[in-house]
Amino acid sequence: MLRDWLPPQAVLPPGLPSLREALHYLHRPPREAQLAELAAGRHPAQRRLAFEELLAHHLTLRLRKRALKTDPAWALADGEGLARRFLEALPFALTRAQSRALRDAHEDLATTVPMVRCCRVTSAAARPWWPRPPPRVPQAAACRRP
Repeated sequence: MLRDWLPPQAVLPPGLPSLREALHYLHRPPREAQLAELAAGRHPAQRRLAFEELLAHHLTLRLRKRALKTDPAWALADGEGLARRFLEALPFALTRAQSRALRDAHEDLATTVPMVRCCRVTSAAARPWWPRPPPRVPQAAACRRP
């Protein structure tokens, strides 16, 4: 017996079959099954299984994050001002989003609750975090004396 862990009142994306129907279809496709659709991974039965996997992965991450937050962490302070000195040495200014992410990370590091943070890179924050490397000089030219 196959148990569908999603309750019947759960809202699935439209057009997806039940877990039982999806598995049955994929393990014993009917003769009239569209092979191109199956080969491309676009059949609703495949999408239902992908939905199950992504949901399980998301729930696992949330449980892991909750468990991590119960473990104590050391509060880390920047008494020597290393972060400030690093930022002052950068050849560019941080964007508002980068500054906000950095401020949030500093606040998290100052607490005894583990920091479970993921910084997303968006097209708006596509600035480099480091200066570009100098242009390459051919080795022969670099070895010549003036």
